[in-house]
Amino acid sequence: AKAEKSKDAASPAEEKPNNLELYGKATLVTILVLFAIEMVVLVPLVRSGMDISPLTRWIDSTFGSTLTAEKGQPTSWAMAFAVAYGITRATKPIQLMLAGVITPLVARYFSSGSKPKAS
Repeated sequence: AKAEKSKDAASPAEEKPNNLELYGKATLVTILVLFAIEMVVLVPLVRSGMDISPLTRWIDSTFGSTLTAEKGQPTSWAMAFAVAYGITRATKPIQLMLAGVITPLVARYFSSGSKPKAS
């Protein structure tokens, strides 16, 4: 009798796939593309003059680095990348919510005739 109950308890989970099973690869692709877009936009913005002086002063004082550019000089690529990466980590919750909305659309677009089932 216990074996029958455990089969019955497991069957609803087997019938309804979760979002990871439905959109696993599409989710990964969506998150990576959103990250790439953020970096492609943010690195040039930071490099071209976005005011990051408070952040660079904090990095210099905390880590003892001299990554900041001289006054009037463009920010180095390393500093621009580091700042852009930090911004993407700070905005990760927004990125994940956006990915949650976009992923089903991406999965439908790339599916080969079999559309994901709506839950």
